[in-house]
This record gives sequence, structure tokens and C-alpha cells, in this order.
Amino acid sequence: MNQLDMKESNKQNIFSAIRLTPGISRAQIAKKYRYSKTTVSILVEELISQGYVTDGGLVQETTHSGRKPTRLFIDQTKHCLVIVNWTERMLVISRADLSGNISDIERVPLNNSEANGKFVIKNVQEYIQKMHMVTICTICFILPAIIDESLEEISSSILNKAEMQSFIKDAKTVFHGYRIAFYNDTACLAYAEQQLGKYDASDSCLYVNINSGIGAVYIIGGKMLGGASGRTTQLGHFSIDRNGYSCECGGHGCLEKCVGEKVLRRRAEECGASHIFEHVEPLRFCDVGEMAKRENPGALKLIELLADDLGFALANMITVIAVKYVILGGYARNLGDYFLECIRRSVEGVGYQPFVQDATFVYAQQNEDCILKGAALYYMDHCYFI
Repeated sequence: MNQLDMKESNKQNIFSAIRLTPGISRAQIAKKYRYSKTTVSILVEELISQGYVTDGGLVQETTHSGRKPTRLFIDQTKHCLVIVNWTERMLVISRADLSGNISDIERVPLNNSEANGKFVIKNVQEYIQKMHMVTICTICFILPAIIDESLEEISSSILNKAEMQSFIKDAKTVFHGYRIAFYNDTACLAYAEQQLGKYDASDSCLYVNINSGIGAVYIIGGKMLGGASGRTTQLGHFSIDRNGYSCECGGHGCLEKCVGEKVLRRRAEECGASHIFEHVEPLRFCDVGEMAKRENPGALKLIELLADDLGFALANMITVIAVKYVILGGYARNLGDYFLECIRRSVEGVGYQPFVQDATFVYAQQNEDCILKGAALYYMDHCYFI
């Protein structure tokens, strides 16, 4: 690392310390990173002059002799990130200040004809044009896809794969004046849950995002395996039946062909419950959950069928990498507590039981919009942008 790179790394560390510990002093930063006080003072002054940090006044009740230490805070007014979440049903565009606070959320419902990259880019351009008196540090695109950004390649997506691949290239061209990041949706949800939830940094977790597709991310020792690209796991294409339904990936019996929201009607037919949903179109997890609340036998049987298949996959995932928590997010949470109860029962006798029995199955506590904050926090924690 050359001297300039070292300086930028040190400045980023100081910025992160101020973001994570609002009100920290220069002396405390110097102690934390073992930097000289002169180095910290010079870099803090640069951060202040560049509009990243503000000096918040004297530290109260200090015994410090000489110059009184002052409290440092992130300047939330001059820089921001633009966070874009492209889902099957909605395009969500927002801004995040450098403390990770989300604001100015715009939601654009999508239909099949609008779910294309040019439409997304057009809306992001219009959003940016309305922003004044603020510098955009980066644009983060959250995609329901597994991404290899270095190759500009989408290896899997619940949306049109070729369309998503073209979108990455087009976005880099249109927004060439900005830093750009492409993140997997499940990874951003998992990071938000780990950062904002009740979990300790040392807790090992498997976050599972269940919608039309199924994504999963391991968090081990506070770090996501494989980062935010989603390339480390592909739970949706974990085969639970080698002779099962064929999948677009070329495999058979993939989990999302058995548990994903798009296959609910077929699964209802398989368990003899299709008649209770005959007037519901499209059939979604929330519809099944509502019927289950009324203790409808067909809805309960459908939930048991889904939980049995999901539990088989999860028990095997836990056997490969033991975790303390299995956190279920996505629309499948609408299936309610009975779904969790059935999953806990279904994992009994599957996989390595000492690992499986030690795992706690819970629903994600953060709402769906936490994905925006997850992307912002991940970028600020892992990317140099100062």
C-alpha cells in the first residue's frame, strides 16, 4: 500500500469510527486505531472541509488537560447515496445520508411491460434531477439476482436474465460519472437484519428470503460469506427431489419450484386445497396466511406441505454450516406462526441433529424497506468513497 492509499484508508477508518460512534473525540479515534494525534487532527479537518463530518462542540465532564476535546458527528446534509431497489412488483428509489438514514422514498408500481432496464434508468435519472444542494457519493442498485459485477454477468434472477444483464451494462454507461454498486437483494436484507436486529456480531446466521424465488446468505462472525453479490449460496436451486419438477436452471426438484410463491396454486392442488383459493388470483402467501388464521384445514395442510420441503432443505444447509439462527424473511412471513412451527417440526430427524437442534428458527424483525438501509450500510462499511 502506497502512502496515498494509506492516507485514504486511514481517513475512511476515521469516518467509520465517527459514523458508528457519534460524538467520538479525536483523542478516542487516535486511541482506537493507534494513530498519532497529529494524523487524526489533519484527517478530521479534511473530512470537515469536505463536508463529511461536523464538529459538535466540547465533550462534557472531561478531565482532559490542555485543549478540550470536541465531539465529532457525521454531516448528514451535504452528501448522500441513491439507493434503487428493483423488485418484481415495485421500483423503489430513495436517498440515504451518510449515517444511513433513508428518506425521500419514491415507489413506482411495475407491470410486465415496464419491468425493463430502460424504464428503471429513466426513473433514476428523473429522481436524480430533482436532487439539489447535495453530492451523490454512489448509486446502489439492489437486484433480485446473483451478480458477478466484474464479468457484468447475471448468473440467476427471478426477472428476465438477459434484461438484467443488459441493464448492468447500460447503467454503467448512463451513470458513468458516478460510483455504482450492484447488490443482491437477499444480501442487503440479511445485512440490515444483522446490523439493526437483536443479534450479536459473533452470532452465526442463515438468512433466507422467500418470495417468488428463494435466496439465502450465511453470516459468520459478523461477515456475509461472499459479500453482497449473492454468489456464495443458491438455496432456491437446492434440489429436494432429483426426479422432481424441471427448473429453468436445468435441474430438477429445485426448492423454489416447491416453495416459491409462484407455485402456490400447484402445491394447493397437490394437497387437495385448490378449491378454497379458486377465486383468488394471483394466489400469494398472504392469502394462504389469512385462511390459516381462520384455521381453514386446506390452508393449514398447504402450509404443512411447504414447511416440510423447506425444512428438509434448511436442515441440510445447517448440516453443511452450523448456525445459531435461521432467519426467515420475505413475503413468506405472511404465512404466520404456524409456518414456523411446522418448519421446526419438519427438521427433526433431517441432517446432523446436534447442529439442527441448536438452531433457532425466527422471522426477520425488520420491515421490507430495511433493504434500502442494508445496502447503504454495506456500502459505507465495505467501500472506500471518501
